[in-house]
Amino acid sequence: MIRRRLMALAICMTVLAGACLTASCKKISSDGTSLPSIPGAETDPTGQPGGDDMYATGEWEITGDPTVTGELKTVYDSSTAGTAAKDYEILAYLGCRSRMGLDYCFLCLDPEGTYKLVDVYENINSVYEFVGEAELQWQGTASASMIGSWKLSEDPGIRDYILDLTGQVSVEAPDRIYSAVTYLGSQFVSGRKHAVLCITEPKNPPSPAIEYDLYLITIFEGTEGKPELYESNIVDISSYFPATN
Repeated sequence: MIRRRLMALAICMTVLAGACLTASCKKISSDGTSLPSIPGAETDPTGQPGGDDMYATGEWEITGDPTVTGELKTVYDSSTAGTAAKDYEILAYLGCRSRMGLDYCFLCLDPEGTYKLVDVYENINSVYEFVGEAELQWQGTASASMIGSWKLSEDPGIRDYILDLTGQVSVEAPDRIYSAVTYLGSQFVSGRKHAVLCITEPKNPPSPAIEYDLYLITIFEGTEGKPELYESNIVDISSYFPATN
């Protein structure tokens, strides 16, 4: 099993579930079939892993499942040992990037109540490294002490109420399906606004492979009570953690 996992990391490709952490970062076709998705898993004419891009840093790939599994928790804990990030609350797993191993991005909450994106790395020999962290820029980042300011959610985990609201606005959205990952906070101004981090996918994908994106949305509840998609902006992890070759 260990040898199999090392080989999978070395060629950066999706393997059977349970054999490697990259399974949580794979793309799924519209008929439910798993498709290779980790950049850099090139194959030469002899059928052997390789290619010019094998050693290059790939693009961040958003996961379709933000669940922090036991294996992902081990990667995070091993990578952040000895850093301040070891004490952060892990809220969600967001995606991965290949570079002779894998980077993993997590959404966390630090002890001061600040949302952080944390980048950790596992090389092909299962050696772990803390790469860095960055404050998530969301609606409430600069609103402290302001009238009508955004208030941090007392429970950043997904609640049934927020799930229901997200589902309602997703039905009305013309082009994307929104799945709530984490409820970030709320604001009271002539109604109520909710900030929600979502994983999205196109309603009508142009190809069989589903490609996920990360969006920060604002849901507005007016006096009439019907939720509206007030604002929707893509979250680009590469703007926080750029590729390095």
